[in-house]
Amino acid sequence: MIDFNNFKIENIENILKISKDFLIQQIQNICELNSNLINEIYSTLEFIDEILPRLLLIEGFSIKNLKDKIIGIKNYEYFFDYITELRVAKILIDKNVEFTFNPEVINYNNEKKRADILINLKDKKIYIEVKRIRETNEFLELEKFCKKIENEISCFPSPYFILINFSFGLLEALEKKIELDKEIVEHIKNFISNCNVIEDYEYSLENIFYDLGFFLIYKKKNELKDKKETICQIFMKPIPFTGDENKKFWVDIEKKRGQLSKNDYNFIFFWSDSTTHDEVSLINYAIFFYRESRVHKIETNIDKLFKDITNLHGIILRTKYIPTEEINKYKIFLNPYTKIKMDNELFENFKKILNLIELKY
Repeated sequence: MIDFNNFKIENIENILKISKDFLIQQIQNICELNSNLINEIYSTLEFIDEILPRLLLIEGFSIKNLKDKIIGIKNYEYFFDYITELRVAKILIDKNVEFTFNPEVINYNNEKKRADILINLKDKKIYIEVKRIRETNEFLELEKFCKKIENEISCFPSPYFILINFSFGLLEALEKKIELDKEIVEHIKNFISNCNVIEDYEYSLENIFYDLGFFLIYKKKNELKDKKETICQIFMKPIPFTGDENKKFWVDIEKKRGQLSKNDYNFIFFWSDSTTHDEVSLINYAIFFYRESRVHKIETNIDKLFKDITNLHGIILRTKYIPTEEINKYKIFLNPYTKIKMDNELFENFKKILNLIELKY
């Protein structure tokens, strides 16, 4: 639980004139509906408080927009959508890069629009549109399902520490309304009861249950011999995006085209807050179709989309599933059909600024 006595938001109080007591009340109201959000909202407000003095120095930054989003924090999804832009901005601030918030652009229809961020790099304009991928309702149901299993297994007496990793097969089963919790719990209890573990060893063993969509690792609890109940923890591997989610991804790109500059460099930064999906499985969907189209010379819908949006130079992706060696690095997938090509020196500088790793296809 959060210790609100240590909740320090001096800049929010002094600059935005939003009281600490008001925010504490708002957070508590939200967490009555969703207790899992409390740490995320708390840390996000501290992030804003830390970065706020530097944001005031950035051209185009709107104090009013930020204040409105914080006051309306009960609509937390919209709040996090907006904060994602600030997280991208912080990357640029930390690298001392010159940029502008909400710059005016002339789009492909010669209309005046607003982009999210403009980077000026060696007299070249690079526009970035930021799009947050929200956690899905399906995952929230999956989270409840996993907690229920953890609680039931933990009540079962045994000398074991059980780790369970769920794969996407379980999510598909839940989407079809298949009730698996009793079957999974019974499976694990039988497995524990029938284990012949040598007392002097601590070791792991994998058991694959393809029909249930999970694999189980058990470990002897040598360090907790006095404990009689089973310790159970559940982890979820990154789950591939479903066809509907992939479709929405490309629809989002299509929607963003109205904010892209007609004659400059443009990128869309997808920032995923999903704890079950990883960006590689998302973009692999696109890579697969590119490969298919080139090997079999078949034009796919994705080909058509990128050929149509020839002023979109690439897609940048960030996920919560980041290997330790790639923390604070982001993936970039380039559109091969752009009219205005980015020269190698400019692209390498751009990659360094945002810590980008190029995905090959």
